[in-house]
Amino acid sequence: MKNYFLVLLVILVSSCDPDINKFTLTVKNSSSKPVRFKAIRQYQPNSAPNIINLNAGEELSKFFADHGPGTHYNFQEFFEGDKLTMIYNNDKYITFIFGTFEGNINNPFNLAIYNGREQVYVVKDEYFANAIPCDANCD
Repeated sequence: MKNYFLVLLVILVSSCDPDINKFTLTVKNSSSKPVRFKAIRQYQPNSAPNIINLNAGEELSKFFADHGPGTHYNFQEFFEGDKLTMIYNNDKYITFIFGTFEGNINNPFNLAIYNGREQVYVVKDEYFANAIPCDANCD
């Protein structure tokens, strides 16, 4: 009986660390211009987009709880959408769709480049070198 309580005590103490059960996802704008992220869920076409604005040098982190074995989070949860448009300085844009990676390492939805409990997606100026011009239509 004494061993039972000792095992129970060890389990309780080891589960008290609040950081052991969380994932941290961060987006950092390392570019020289402001970037707007506009995400939608394709299966909910009439819903309002989720918009995040980051000035040059800014970053945003979100925390997610671990719900047991097999739990993982990615930037689809971070942006709250499966279609993401990144708008660079209201001049150019790039659109990514979850599940269509096309070998683009700059795609934040590319699960192959993310692992672990802390993931950081860094936006760089060179990502927008071949982006589509807005032609005054980036809203």
